[in-house]
Amino acid sequence: MKRRNLSLLIFAATIAVLVLFIEGCSSSNSSFPNFRTSATPVASRIEAENKLKNVALNAQFIVPFKAASTEQTFWCTAFFVDQRGYIAVAKHCFTGTNSGLETISVFHGGEQKTVRIVGEVQTLDLAVVSVDEPVSVPVAKFANLSKFFEEKQDYKGSYPVLGGLETNARFVSVHCASQYYLPTLDRVLVGELAEWDRNTSKISFIQPQQNSSGCSGGPILNSDGEVVGLLSESSENLIFGTDAPSVSEAVKLLIAKDLMQKKTSVTETHPEN
Repeated sequence: MKRRNLSLLIFAATIAVLVLFIEGCSSSNSSFPNFRTSATPVASRIEAENKLKNVALNAQFIVPFKAASTEQTFWCTAFFVDQRGYIAVAKHCFTGTNSGLETISVFHGGEQKTVRIVGEVQTLDLAVVSVDEPVSVPVAKFANLSKFFEEKQDYKGSYPVLGGLETNARFVSVHCASQYYLPTLDRVLVGELAEWDRNTSKISFIQPQQNSSGCSGGPILNSDGEVVGLLSESSENLIFGTDAPSVSEAVKLLIAKDLMQKKTSVTETHPEN
């Protein structure tokens, strides 16, 4: 009898140790730690969502984007990043039209404007295009993500965790191009920041609605109207984007390269005597 009781105690202790081990592994080994530090009250959610909708609706730098080929047309969302006419958009928005690409254009100020492809970074699903003329609208400002994420440490190293933020700072929004193939921005998606993986330059937010057709390429905005990422894809109840630091750096490099090529072209066309 004593031997049986001892065996049961050993068995119970073993199970307890295994449970603690599994919980420890899930919390420290997870690629995406649980960034939400506490539940958000419903009243706060309503207030935050209303604010984010207004922020997205008033962002004048967002434009519908159209890529048309001989076979099909893609509608996405894009945004001005430089007042010299440069625009950021998701690369996949016109990848499928490369075989018979006819026009790539944006709709701005009630007009359809043809754009030129400046450059792309396929691994970030990012492209920069240009209308090749100055624009008078405000351009996007990129957020400093370190303000929202705190550094945590485990045996693998450091990783970012969403800090103890006010409700408004946790929520983001995207103003999307029409899903009905019209040159308009007709809906706003609002979600709660979830994850940031700096190793893959991915940021995500929770969006149960999951009707993101036409939203690709759109800027993911925080409550200050700053861009925290460029929307690229969705999966289950998460929408993913390329994070602001990567988009900002790539945009600057692609624009600088384009300006240098323009300068070189002018020099070759009109050499000094």
